[in-house]
Parts: sequence; C-alpha cells; structure tokens
Amino acid sequence: MEFTRIIEKELLENCFKWKAIIIYGARQVGKTTLCKKLWWNYAKTLYVTGDDFSVVQFLTGISLVKLEQWLKGYRILIIDEAQKIKEIGNTIKLIVDNIPEIQVIATGSSAFDLANNIQESLTWRVKTFHLHPLSLEEIWAEVPIHQHKELLEQRLLYGMYPRSVITNDAQELFELVQSYAYKDIFLYESLRKPDLIVKLLQALALQIGSEVSFNELSQLLAVDVKTVQKYIGLLEQAFIIFRLPSFARNLRNELKRGQKIYFWDIGVRNGILRNVQAIASRTDLGHLWENFIIAERIKFLQNHRLPYHSFFWRTTSGSELDYLETDFANLIASYEIKWSPKRQAKLPVSFQEQYPDASYRVISPDNAYSWVSN
Repeated sequence: MEFTRIIEKELLENCFKWKAIIIYGARQVGKTTLCKKLWWNYAKTLYVTGDDFSVVQFLTGISLVKLEQWLKGYRILIIDEAQKIKEIGNTIKLIVDNIPEIQVIATGSSAFDLANNIQESLTWRVKTFHLHPLSLEEIWAEVPIHQHKELLEQRLLYGMYPRSVITNDAQELFELVQSYAYKDIFLYESLRKPDLIVKLLQALALQIGSEVSFNELSQLLAVDVKTVQKYIGLLEQAFIIFRLPSFARNLRNELKRGQKIYFWDIGVRNGILRNVQAIASRTDLGHLWENFIIAERIKFLQNHRLPYHSFFWRTTSGSELDYLETDFANLIASYEIKWSPKRQAKLPVSFQEQYPDASYRVISPDNAYSWVSN
C-alpha cells in the first residue's frame, strides 16, 4: 500500500526554486520513500544515504574538486539520513555556492546537528519540510465511510507510522519502538544514560493529557532538573514528543508557564508501555484520543503551513480547555476533545467572559475528520 503525502506536491513545486531542501522527520515515517519518488520523477538524480559507511567516509571533508567530478552530469543530489555525515552543512554549502545547477535535497531523522549546521551555512537559501507519521487526511480518503470508526480505533492503538497502518501488528509496533524510536538519541555523542531516556519516556507516556512538572520528573527519575530538561529537548529533536504550552493573557489566575507533553505518534506511546489493549477495555481512552487528535491537528497545520499557534488553557482554580489556537495577534478558537460525543462539555464561564470572540467546539470521532483535513 502506498500513500500520497501532503507535502509531496509542495516539495516538487519547490525543486530548483531553493538552493537546498531539507526534509526532517523521525525514522520510518517515509522520508526515503518520498525521496525515491523524486528520484523517479526527475532524470539525472543521484541518491545516497548516510546509512552507507562508504558514503559517510567519501563526503566527510570532501573537496570542491571531488564534488564537481562526482556530481558531473547530475541535476539532483538526494542525501538521505544526512545528519550522520560530519559537517554535512559545509559540504552542502560548497555545492550550493559553487555548483548552482545541482538541486540538493537532504533528509534527517534527528535535528541534533543537522538543523544548526545547515541553517547557519545556508541562511535564506534553504526550504525546510517536516514529514510526520501518516495523517488521517492522508489515509482516511482510502477507507470506506462505514469503516472510519474502526480505523480510528486501530490508529489509537497502533499509531500512524506507515508500517503500523499496514500491519496493525503489536509485535511489529514493539520492534519499531525498540529499533528506531530511540536509535538517534542513543547514538548522540554526549548521551551517557540511555536507560534514563527509556524511564523518562515511560513517565511521559503515563502523563499524556496532564500538565508536566520537571521537578516531579527529576524526583521520580532521581536526576537533576537540568538533566530532565536536556533529555526532553533531545526527544523533541528526535521527533518523538512535542510540547503544548499554556495560554495566558488576561486572567490573573491563568497558568502562565504550564506545559503538556504529547507524543507525535500514539502508537509509539503505546509501544513504550507495551499496551495495545482493546479500546473497549482501556482506562486511558480519553487521554489517547486527546493526544491523537491534537497531534493530528498540528500535523494538519504544519502540512498546510497554516500560521496558527497551539495551546491548552487552565486556571489555578481548575477551569480548563484542552486546546486553543491563535493567529499572530488573536485567540481565535477553543476546543474540548471527547471520545464520546454524548459526554457533556461546557465552555468555562471565566473563559467566555474574557475571550468572547473565540469560537468553541467539541471534537469527537463524529466530526474529527473535518477538523484535520481540507
């Protein structure tokens, strides 16, 4: 089964408009498949990967003369898993500055070094894309309407990685988490306690939907707060988790520095806990749905480059909303997220009084598709 990715059209349109194109995304989300589509669409394309040690050796510290000889006759150079090649930003800069007929496309499954290296070298000359796990928008159109609820239940268990969407297999999900989710972090040169990453992820997996306290995590894991913050930053750069900050503007008792942490893929979260128990018997279904649909909404915003910012809202007295969106200046929408559309959800009076112009909507499986697709 092959899926058309939303960013694919924009990616093709931007070939030869930018000096370099960078595609970020976690391992196994489909970056290589996407690059090979480009390879098939354009003649004279050279594809190499940082997973090949000979490629790493060849491109590390390569001279301009060798680059010109190597690229003679080609129009596109695709460097997959580019973060594995030392000083790859300087190599790409050499190509961009001196071999203008070459379009460079590089992918990275972690942003530890690749982002800074390339952005510093190619300011204003690079177009960046983020390839997420599959989105509902990308797969729902292929599924008959009467199977949509079943599809949602499967995705809440196994997630949206392409392989998981195809197989719905627990063992493959566990192997995905074991083999790929942690790999780039464990290879990071300054990481000294890989077991701590596993424990931290387990703690975060149990806290989705709840405000996260670095102090509580440091006590739970018996490490200092700075270490917790550093490792959470690494998990973000490896595209495993993302933060949702609290929104505060008018009310004195609004949380101003709170944050929640969600997983980009709910299947990875379930795999970390080794829990793919059936939906009907789960006690964490509400939190699963909240994480899943917020991630889907943010994928939608990023895939279509919509200029909205995402938050949650809570007051010290306990009033809360699951999700808010703002544009650059204004709060424009508020949402409650419920798996069961029959569950009552009310807009807090204090929020309504302070932000009367913000729309309000409850998101359930009945109306989710319209919220996460064009």
